[in-house]
Amino acid sequence: MPSLSPANLALFLASGLLTPFAAAQHRLPPSSNANFLAVSNLVLVPVTVLDRNGATINGLPSGLFSIFEDKLPQRIASFSEQDAPASIGVILDLSGSMKDSLRLAKSVLRLFFATANSEDDAFLYTVSNLPKKLTGFITDFETILGLVADAPAIGRTALIDTIYSGLTEIHSATHARKARCF
Repeated sequence: MPSLSPANLALFLASGLLTPFAAAQHRLPPSSNANFLAVSNLVLVPVTVLDRNGATINGLPSGLFSIFEDKLPQRIASFSEQDAPASIGVILDLSGSMKDSLRLAKSVLRLFFATANSEDDAFLYTVSNLPKKLTGFITDFETILGLVADAPAIGRTALIDTIYSGLTEIHSATHARKARCF
């Protein structure tokens, strides 16, 4: 398959998402049981643009998007970018090799959660001699930060086992957007 530019990918995704809406605009004859009739001149078309690695591309201008109905271009009445909630997997290295940088890692984690969407959820695994699951998906980031606030850097690094466990955990995510922080 040829590679798609972000604009072409957005067009492809938008046209695929618009198909059910276009089909819904064909009018059905009124039913004798019908109590409600609605006509919509505005259809919301949520689009997520991903790069080749599956990472979300943000900040694309509206000029890169086109919407078609029956091969005819449609006017885009409104264009906005939203911070959709994400499910986040965090693996924090608490092994001895982090002795000099653990404080910085904890500070970065705090800053990361401070900028998170209020609807995001996250889980926390730590890695040292063994993987350790400290939380499943929760929205209380202060709890996560509290669990590692006084954690020391000791032991070896069982990183591969912890990453495997974390990737298994992320499959139970509640949000379509997912992030993994290592």
